[in-house]
Amino acid sequence: MSHTPDRRDDAAESGPAELSTPAAAEPESTTDAETAGAQTEAAEEQTETAVAQKETAETESGPVGAEKKKKKKRKRDEAARLEQARQEAVAQAEADRLRREKERSPVSRLREYLNPRRHPVVVTMTALCVTALVAMSVLAWLFTDRDTRLSDLQRLDRDKAAAEKVAGDYAAAAATLSYQDLPGWAETLKRGTASELSSRFDTAVKTVTPLFQEVQWSQTGTLIAATTVDVRADRQFVVQVFVDTKLTSTQNPSGLNIITPYTITLDRDENWLITDVADIAGVAQDGSIGAGVPDLTGTGGQGDRSGGQGTEQPAPTP
Repeated sequence: MSHTPDRRDDAAESGPAELSTPAAAEPESTTDAETAGAQTEAAEEQTETAVAQKETAETESGPVGAEKKKKKKRKRDEAARLEQARQEAVAQAEADRLRREKERSPVSRLREYLNPRRHPVVVTMTALCVTALVAMSVLAWLFTDRDTRLSDLQRLDRDKAAAEKVAGDYAAAAATLSYQDLPGWAETLKRGTASELSSRFDTAVKTVTPLFQEVQWSQTGTLIAATTVDVRADRQFVVQVFVDTKLTSTQNPSGLNIITPYTITLDRDENWLITDVADIAGVAQDGSIGAGVPDLTGTGGQGDRSGGQGTEQPAPTP
Protein backbone atom coordinates (compact mmCIF):
# COMPACT_ATOMS: atom_id res chain seq x y z
CA MET A 1 0.00 0.00 0.00
CA SER A 2 2.87 2.27 0.77
CA HIS A 3 4.44 1.87 -2.72
CA THR A 4 1.44 3.00 -4.74
CA PRO A 5 1.91 6.72 -4.21
CA ASP A 6 5.47 6.38 -5.25
CA ARG A 7 4.46 4.98 -8.64
CA ARG A 8 2.02 7.75 -9.24
CA ASP A 9 4.62 10.22 -8.36
CA ASP A 10 7.08 8.57 -10.76
CA ALA A 11 4.45 8.58 -13.45
CA ALA A 12 3.69 12.19 -12.83
CA GLU A 13 7.30 13.04 -13.01
CA SER A 14 8.04 11.01 -16.12
CA GLY A 15 4.81 11.91 -17.91
CA PRO A 16 5.82 15.30 -19.33
CA ALA A 17 9.11 14.04 -20.54
CA GLU A 18 7.59 11.20 -22.49
CA LEU A 19 4.98 13.51 -24.11
CA SER A 20 7.60 16.00 -25.31
CA THR A 21 9.61 13.45 -27.26
CA PRO A 22 6.96 12.60 -29.96
CA ALA A 23 6.25 16.28 -30.52
CA ALA A 24 9.88 16.95 -31.34
CA ALA A 25 10.15 13.99 -33.76
CA GLU A 26 7.00 14.77 -35.84
CA PRO A 27 8.61 16.84 -38.68
CA GLU A 28 11.14 14.17 -39.52
CA SER A 29 8.36 11.58 -39.88
CA THR A 30 6.43 13.85 -42.30
CA THR A 31 9.45 14.35 -44.64
CA ASP A 32 10.07 10.61 -44.79
CA ALA A 33 6.46 10.02 -45.75
CA GLU A 34 6.59 12.52 -48.63
CA THR A 35 9.76 11.00 -50.00
CA ALA A 36 8.25 7.58 -49.86
CA GLY A 37 5.14 8.76 -51.70
CA ALA A 38 7.22 10.35 -54.50
CA GLN A 39 9.22 7.17 -54.90
CA THR A 40 6.02 5.20 -55.12
CA GLU A 41 4.59 7.45 -57.84
CA ALA A 42 7.81 7.26 -59.90
CA ALA A 43 7.76 3.52 -59.63
CA GLU A 44 4.16 3.43 -60.83
CA GLU A 45 4.98 5.67 -63.83
CA GLN A 46 7.91 3.46 -64.78
CA THR A 47 5.68 0.47 -64.52
CA GLU A 48 3.04 2.06 -66.78
CA THR A 49 5.71 3.09 -69.34
CA ALA A 50 7.12 -0.39 -69.40
CA VAL A 51 3.65 -1.84 -69.87
CA ALA A 52 2.91 0.60 -72.74
CA GLN A 53 6.20 -0.24 -74.43
CA LYS A 54 5.48 -3.88 -74.06
CA GLU A 55 2.02 -3.47 -75.53
CA THR A 56 3.42 -1.41 -78.42
CA ALA A 57 6.04 -3.98 -79.15
CA GLU A 58 3.44 -6.71 -79.02
CA THR A 59 1.16 -4.67 -81.31
CA GLU A 60 3.87 -3.98 -83.87
CA SER A 61 5.01 -7.53 -83.82
CA GLY A 62 1.49 -8.74 -84.28
CA PRO A 63 -0.76 -8.70 -87.40
CA VAL A 64 -1.97 -5.11 -86.83
CA GLY A 65 1.60 -3.75 -86.70
CA ALA A 66 2.57 -5.55 -89.85
CA GLU A 67 -0.42 -4.05 -91.68
CA LYS A 68 0.54 -0.54 -90.55
CA LYS A 69 4.06 -1.06 -91.77
CA LYS A 70 2.77 -2.18 -95.14
CA LYS A 71 0.54 0.91 -95.44
CA LYS A 72 3.43 3.20 -94.59
CA LYS A 73 5.62 1.47 -97.13
CA ARG A 74 2.93 1.75 -99.80
CA LYS A 75 2.57 5.49 -99.09
CA ARG A 76 6.31 6.00 -99.38
CA ASP A 77 6.41 4.04 -102.63
CA GLU A 78 3.47 6.02 -104.03
CA ALA A 79 5.11 9.34 -103.13
CA ALA A 80 8.35 8.20 -104.75
CA ARG A 81 6.51 7.20 -107.95
CA LEU A 82 4.69 10.55 -108.09
CA GLU A 83 7.94 12.45 -107.64
CA GLN A 84 9.61 10.39 -110.33
CA ALA A 85 6.65 10.94 -112.70
CA ARG A 86 6.79 14.68 -112.03
CA GLN A 87 10.50 14.82 -112.77
CA GLU A 88 10.00 12.81 -115.95
CA ALA A 89 7.19 15.17 -117.06
CA VAL A 90 9.37 18.22 -116.47
CA ALA A 91 12.24 16.64 -118.37
CA GLN A 92 9.91 15.69 -121.24
CA ALA A 93 8.48 19.21 -121.41
CA GLU A 94 11.96 20.71 -121.51
CA ALA A 95 12.97 18.27 -124.23
CA ASP A 96 9.84 19.15 -126.25
CA ARG A 97 10.58 22.85 -125.85
CA LEU A 98 14.14 22.41 -127.06
CA ARG A 99 12.93 20.32 -130.00
CA ARG A 100 10.35 22.94 -130.97
CA GLU A 101 12.99 25.64 -130.58
CA LYS A 102 15.20 23.83 -133.06
CA GLU A 103 12.34 23.16 -135.47
CA ARG A 104 11.11 26.79 -135.54
CA SER A 105 12.31 29.08 -138.35
CA PRO A 106 14.53 32.09 -137.58
CA VAL A 107 11.56 34.37 -138.15
CA SER A 108 9.48 32.44 -135.64
CA ARG A 109 12.30 32.49 -133.11
CA LEU A 110 12.72 36.21 -133.63
CA ARG A 111 8.98 36.76 -133.25
CA GLU A 112 8.99 34.70 -130.07
CA TYR A 113 11.99 36.57 -128.76
CA LEU A 114 10.31 39.88 -129.46
CA ASN A 115 7.12 38.85 -127.73
CA PRO A 116 6.36 41.66 -125.25
CA ARG A 117 5.35 39.16 -122.60
CA ARG A 118 8.91 37.89 -122.43
CA HIS A 119 10.37 41.34 -121.80
CA PRO A 120 7.96 43.36 -119.65
CA VAL A 121 10.64 45.77 -118.43
CA VAL A 122 11.89 46.42 -121.94
CA VAL A 123 8.32 46.92 -123.17
CA THR A 124 7.63 49.42 -120.39
CA MET A 125 10.80 51.36 -121.11
CA THR A 126 10.03 51.31 -124.83
CA ALA A 127 6.53 52.64 -124.20
CA LEU A 128 7.91 55.44 -122.07
CA CYS A 129 10.47 56.31 -124.73
CA VAL A 130 7.82 56.30 -127.46
CA THR A 131 5.56 58.52 -125.34
CA ALA A 132 8.42 60.94 -124.72
CA LEU A 133 9.28 60.92 -128.43
CA VAL A 134 5.68 61.66 -129.39
CA ALA A 135 5.52 64.49 -126.86
CA MET A 136 8.77 65.94 -128.17
CA SER A 137 7.51 65.61 -131.74
CA VAL A 138 4.31 67.47 -130.88
CA LEU A 139 6.26 70.21 -129.15
CA ALA A 140 8.66 70.43 -132.07
CA TRP A 141 5.73 70.66 -134.48
CA LEU A 142 4.14 73.41 -132.41
CA PHE A 143 7.37 75.36 -132.29
CA THR A 144 7.94 74.79 -135.99
CA ASP A 145 4.39 75.86 -136.82
CA ARG A 146 4.80 78.96 -134.70
CA ASP A 147 8.12 79.73 -136.37
CA THR A 148 6.56 79.12 -139.77
CA ARG A 149 3.68 81.48 -139.08
CA LEU A 150 6.06 84.06 -137.70
CA SER A 151 8.27 83.63 -140.76
CA ASP A 152 5.22 84.00 -143.04
CA LEU A 153 4.20 87.20 -141.30
CA GLN A 154 7.72 88.57 -141.53
CA ARG A 155 7.90 87.63 -145.21
CA LEU A 156 4.53 89.30 -145.83
CA ASP A 157 5.74 92.46 -144.13
CA ARG A 158 8.87 92.43 -146.28
CA ASP A 159 6.79 91.88 -149.42
CA LYS A 160 4.45 94.70 -148.52
CA ALA A 161 7.39 97.03 -147.92
CA ALA A 162 8.93 96.05 -151.24
CA ALA A 163 5.63 96.53 -153.11
CA GLU A 164 5.07 99.92 -151.50
CA LYS A 165 8.62 101.03 -152.37
CA VAL A 166 8.26 100.03 -156.04
CA ALA A 167 4.77 101.48 -156.37
CA GLY A 168 5.69 104.74 -154.62
CA ASP A 169 8.77 105.31 -156.77
CA TYR A 170 6.83 104.53 -159.93
CA ALA A 171 3.93 106.85 -159.07
CA ALA A 172 6.23 109.77 -158.21
CA ALA A 173 8.16 109.29 -161.46
CA ALA A 174 4.98 108.91 -163.52
CA ALA A 175 3.61 112.16 -162.04
CA THR A 176 6.70 114.07 -163.16
CA LEU A 177 6.74 115.19 -166.79
CA SER A 178 7.57 118.06 -169.15
CA TYR A 179 5.99 118.91 -172.46
CA GLN A 180 9.54 119.32 -173.78
CA ASP A 181 10.41 115.64 -173.18
CA LEU A 182 7.29 113.60 -173.58
CA PRO A 183 9.11 110.58 -175.11
CA GLY A 184 11.21 110.36 -171.92
CA TRP A 185 8.04 110.51 -169.86
CA ALA A 186 6.58 107.71 -172.00
CA GLU A 187 9.61 105.54 -171.23
CA THR A 188 9.15 106.28 -167.53
CA LEU A 189 5.52 105.18 -167.74
CA LYS A 190 6.43 101.89 -169.39
CA ARG A 191 9.42 101.07 -167.15
CA GLY A 192 8.70 97.99 -165.01
CA THR A 193 5.23 97.37 -166.44
CA ALA A 194 3.68 94.37 -168.18
CA SER A 195 3.77 94.30 -172.00
CA GLU A 196 0.01 94.80 -172.31
CA LEU A 197 0.16 97.85 -170.07
CA SER A 198 3.14 99.25 -172.02
CA SER A 199 1.23 99.10 -175.30
CA ARG A 200 -1.66 100.99 -173.70
CA PHE A 201 0.75 103.66 -172.52
CA ASP A 202 2.14 104.09 -176.04
CA THR A 203 -1.34 104.76 -177.38
CA ALA A 204 -2.22 107.12 -174.53
CA VAL A 205 0.95 109.20 -174.83
CA LYS A 206 0.34 109.72 -178.54
CA THR A 207 -3.15 110.92 -177.69
CA VAL A 208 -2.18 113.52 -175.04
CA THR A 209 1.03 114.76 -176.66
CA PRO A 210 -0.67 117.51 -178.77
CA LEU A 211 -2.55 118.81 -175.73
CA PHE A 212 0.53 118.91 -173.48
CA GLN A 213 2.59 120.66 -176.12
CA GLU A 214 -0.14 123.20 -176.80
CA VAL A 215 -0.57 124.27 -173.17
CA GLN A 216 3.07 123.64 -172.28
CA TRP A 217 2.13 121.24 -169.50
CA SER A 218 4.77 120.42 -166.92
CA GLN A 219 4.41 118.87 -163.49
CA THR A 220 6.48 117.48 -160.64
CA GLY A 221 5.33 114.68 -158.35
CA THR A 222 6.42 114.05 -154.74
CA LEU A 223 5.48 110.87 -152.90
CA ILE A 224 3.28 111.34 -149.84
CA ALA A 225 2.43 107.77 -148.83
CA ALA A 226 2.09 104.24 -150.19
CA THR A 227 0.05 101.53 -148.44
CA THR A 228 -0.77 97.95 -149.40
CA VAL A 229 -4.54 97.58 -149.40
CA ASP A 230 -4.95 94.04 -150.76
CA VAL A 231 -3.03 90.83 -151.47
CA ARG A 232 -4.47 88.52 -154.10
CA ALA A 233 -3.50 84.88 -154.58
CA ASP A 234 -0.49 85.45 -152.33
CA ARG A 235 1.33 87.20 -155.16
CA GLN A 236 -0.69 90.18 -156.47
CA PHE A 237 -0.13 93.22 -154.23
CA VAL A 238 -2.46 96.18 -154.64
CA VAL A 239 -0.90 99.41 -153.36
CA GLN A 240 -2.65 102.74 -152.85
CA VAL A 241 -0.22 105.63 -153.50
CA PHE A 242 -0.73 109.33 -152.83
CA VAL A 243 1.40 111.85 -154.74
CA ASP A 244 1.65 115.61 -154.21
CA THR A 245 1.74 117.05 -157.74
CA LYS A 246 2.62 120.65 -158.73
CA LEU A 247 1.69 121.43 -162.31
CA THR A 248 2.18 124.52 -164.51
CA SER A 249 0.84 125.50 -167.90
CA THR A 250 0.13 128.56 -169.97
CA GLN A 251 -3.22 128.92 -168.16
CA ASN A 252 -1.63 128.39 -164.68
CA PRO A 253 1.83 129.87 -164.89
CA SER A 254 2.04 130.25 -161.11
CA GLY A 255 1.35 126.54 -160.69
CA LEU A 256 -1.33 124.41 -159.05
CA ASN A 257 -0.80 121.86 -156.28
CA ILE A 258 -2.98 118.77 -156.22
CA ILE A 259 -2.93 115.42 -154.44
CA THR A 260 -3.34 112.49 -156.77
CA PRO A 261 -4.03 108.91 -155.57
CA TYR A 262 -2.90 105.96 -157.66
CA THR A 263 -3.90 102.32 -157.41
CA ILE A 264 -1.00 100.15 -158.60
CA THR A 265 -1.02 96.35 -158.84
CA LEU A 266 2.28 94.44 -158.74
CA ASP A 267 3.17 90.78 -159.21
CA ARG A 268 5.69 89.59 -156.64
CA ASP A 269 6.50 86.37 -158.49
CA GLU A 270 7.42 88.43 -161.58
CA ASN A 271 9.97 90.53 -159.68
CA TRP A 272 7.37 93.16 -158.80
CA LEU A 273 6.18 93.67 -162.36
CA ILE A 274 3.44 96.33 -162.54
CA THR A 275 0.35 94.79 -164.11
CA ASP A 276 -2.17 97.62 -163.66
CA VAL A 277 -2.17 101.37 -162.94
CA ALA A 278 -5.25 103.47 -162.22
CA ASP A 279 -5.39 107.07 -161.01
CA ILE A 280 -8.21 109.17 -159.63
CA ALA A 281 -8.84 112.85 -160.31
CA GLY A 282 -6.70 114.81 -157.89
CA VAL A 283 -7.98 117.30 -155.36
CA ALA A 284 -6.30 120.73 -155.35
CA GLN A 285 -5.01 122.03 -152.06
CA ASP A 286 -7.35 125.03 -152.42
CA GLY A 287 -10.32 122.64 -152.51
CA SER A 288 -11.01 122.76 -156.22
CA ILE A 289 -10.90 119.78 -158.51
CA GLY A 290 -7.48 119.51 -160.04
CA ALA A 291 -5.83 117.16 -162.44
CA GLY A 292 -3.20 114.55 -161.87
CA VAL A 293 -1.51 112.54 -164.51
CA PRO A 294 -3.77 112.62 -167.60
CA ASP A 295 -5.93 109.72 -168.58
CA LEU A 296 -3.51 107.21 -170.03
CA THR A 297 -6.20 105.00 -171.44
CA GLY A 298 -7.09 107.54 -174.17
CA THR A 299 -10.70 107.94 -173.02
CA GLY A 300 -10.47 111.60 -172.02
CA GLY A 301 -11.30 114.62 -174.16
CA GLN A 302 -9.52 117.87 -174.67
CA GLY A 303 -10.57 121.17 -173.16
CA ASP A 304 -12.71 123.80 -174.86
CA ARG A 305 -10.43 126.35 -176.55
CA SER A 306 -13.09 128.47 -178.30
CA GLY A 307 -12.14 132.00 -179.19
CA GLY A 308 -8.51 131.28 -178.54
CA GLN A 309 -9.26 131.85 -174.82
CA GLY A 310 -9.82 128.22 -173.91
CA THR A 311 -9.83 127.43 -170.19
CA GLU A 312 -7.52 124.59 -169.25
CA GLN A 313 -9.62 121.52 -168.45
CA PRO A 314 -8.50 118.93 -165.93
CA ALA A 315 -6.99 115.98 -167.65
CA PRO A 316 -9.41 113.06 -167.60
CA THR A 317 -8.57 110.13 -165.37
CA PRO A 318 -9.42 106.45 -165.52
